[in-house]
Amino acid sequence: MARKVRVRKKRFGSRDSALEKQLQEFDRRISGLENQVAKILEILQIVAQASRLRERENGGVGESAGAGERESGGKTHDQPLGAADKMQLIAQLVEEEEKNYKADEQQLNDCYIQAQHWAHRGVMLFDAIASTMELCQNKLFPEDRKVKNELPVAVQEKLQKRYEGIEIIGRMLARLVEPARELCETETPNRHLPRVSKPELIDVLSNETNQESAHQAIAKKLKEIGDRRYKCIAEIRELAERRQQRWLNFVEKKVLPIVDGIESGQRYSQPLVNQLKDENPTWSTKLDDWFKIYHNLHLNLLHLLEQVQVYPMQVKTKTLIDYTRHEPFDLQADESLPNEYIKEVIRQGYEYLSEKSKVKSQKSKEFLVLRTAQVVVVKN
Repeated sequence: MARKVRVRKKRFGSRDSALEKQLQEFDRRISGLENQVAKILEILQIVAQASRLRERENGGVGESAGAGERESGGKTHDQPLGAADKMQLIAQLVEEEEKNYKADEQQLNDCYIQAQHWAHRGVMLFDAIASTMELCQNKLFPEDRKVKNELPVAVQEKLQKRYEGIEIIGRMLARLVEPARELCETETPNRHLPRVSKPELIDVLSNETNQESAHQAIAKKLKEIGDRRYKCIAEIRELAERRQQRWLNFVEKKVLPIVDGIESGQRYSQPLVNQLKDENPTWSTKLDDWFKIYHNLHLNLLHLLEQVQVYPMQVKTKTLIDYTRHEPFDLQADESLPNEYIKEVIRQGYEYLSEKSKVKSQKSKEFLVLRTAQVVVVKN
């Protein structure tokens, strides 16, 4: 008796858990703030050194300041902050802020492009479903009914269960149209990142007289701007991820089961059609014509998937199982094959073209697993 192997399904490709992404983003934000604080401290140190040099030039006052600094363990935050020091600090902060802004702007643009990409894929999926449904309703199903009605009543009765299965497939296709319409979310809100200008920095430091208070004021301002930028970027990133997940779930949970149903119906109908052809040789051609409905439906559903860049996975039997692409469904002994080799494919797997792929050459395309293939694995 076949033994069904239960394995925990894994998510592959770009379908990482939301928690892991949040932790990665948190780490990135912390690292960014630490870098900013370190650079501010470095700038303040430079300003303090410049201040001491000017004091030495103006009468050696810096010697006592240097001694005080050594006594306090090298801390410079309590040094006085003059007008020249402020302008030097502001100039360096403006330069650093420009670099940070450009990095955040690039990240925002990347998220925006991804959000637009999945919105476009949603429109493509809806159009493909609508056109496929129209073809089935106007051509494939009417032709199938016509051929069925031309068969003898006794043959029709024996095919009734199979015909009811085809009608179920038709209803499942029709039910895809309206839910797919919800994927046509074409608008992505524009988000402009806030930035710190030179006048703002001047205003922040206008009432500051020492480096300690200047450091605190600047750190507070940069954190405020950083939090606002993070919120803007996170909003677009979450929109992109939501669109992607919704699209992938729709294809996997709603479209692929219809393809599975067509393949199953074709597989189970073939012996019956062969039997009826043997019993009714004069109706052999008509039975072949009726049986073509499975092939035609399957061909059009695969074309639908191809339009949205989803493809059947190429799984070869008599090859070693790849647990990132194949799901063990059953274990069977086979002395002609080594352990862990694929003996049979039970359910077709599917993969989709990554949004990061370059479409100029086949070699540069990246495919990600949408649904693993279920296979029978050899275990001797």
